[in-house]
Parts: sequence; C-alpha cells; structure tokens
Amino acid sequence: PPAKAVSNGFEILREYTDSSGKPITQVKLGDEVEVHVKFRAIGKLYINDVALVDLLPGGFEIVQPPPVSAEQTMRQAVPEGEEGGESATEAGMEGGASCGCGWVTWISGNALTYADYREDRAVLYVDLDERIGEVKYRLKAVAAGSFTIPPAYGEAMYDRSVFARSTAGRIEVVKP
Repeated sequence: PPAKAVSNGFEILREYTDSSGKPITQVKLGDEVEVHVKFRAIGKLYINDVALVDLLPGGFEIVQPPPVSAEQTMRQAVPEGEEGGESATEAGMEGGASCGCGWVTWISGNALTYADYREDRAVLYVDLDERIGEVKYRLKAVAAGSFTIPPAYGEAMYDRSVFARSTAGRIEVVKP
C-alpha cells in the first residue's frame, strides 16, 4: 500500500481514534473506533463536486444508526456556521433526510452534499474551500486479525486533474 500522501488541488487525511480522541493501532474485537476524515482545498479557493472515498480495512463494518421516527426523517439539513462543527443530529441530519448522512456522527467545515456507506467503504460528496472540513463516523471491529487500512482518496468529479490520497496504515483487532 502507498506510504506517501498525494495532494493535487486538495488534501485528505484520515485517522482512527478511540472514544477519547487518541489515535489507535489496536482495538478489541467488538469495540468501536471513530474515523476522522479531514479535507481542504490547497492552492484554490473553491473546488466543487468532490467525491471522497474511504475504503474500510477488513474486519470492520460501519456502525449504522438506529431507526428514526418519521418526524426526524422530515427534518432538513441546517447549514453550519463558520466556527466549530455540529453533530449530525445538531445539523438536523437524523436518518440522512437531506444528505444521506444519518450514519455520520460529526460534520464541520463544508457541509456534505451527499454521503453513502457500502459494505467496504464510505463515500462522501462535498464542495471544498480553504477551511478544514471534517467528517466523523464509527466503525465496529467484527473480526480478529491484523489489517491494512487502505488510503482514503478523492477526486473532483468534473476536473480529473484535482485529486488527493492519504497514507495507508495498519490496525490490529485482538480477541478480548
């Protein structure tokens, strides 16, 4: 796996942490980890329609939110202010009503246009500017072993010369 990050128009960084925000390289089977995906435009003021893809390591699955009521599903996403961030709940995104991001636990910086999780990846669509944006979501360790964490990557959907890739890593899941 690539050990060097690539930045051509924007940067992307991904980190796995425990519940207190400390970076981790080992987790117990059944425990949850928090994924932090950070991104920002570099050398440009604004980049629209960027697709960010975060491939999951083997042995992990995205933690899905509990079912929500119809009233919560009807809420619209509220744009956030310039400072700080909001939980997905504070942003009015329960159940992913407007952006499909009910599984996202925190959004700061640029609001997501759309978010989708699949069996092996998280896909985030966003417009970037020079502010650092961050998206957090949770993974659960479902198999023991030592796993490669593939690099997160992204590309502007309509300008293929704008792309970025984070570094790869390793994580170990141990039996309790």
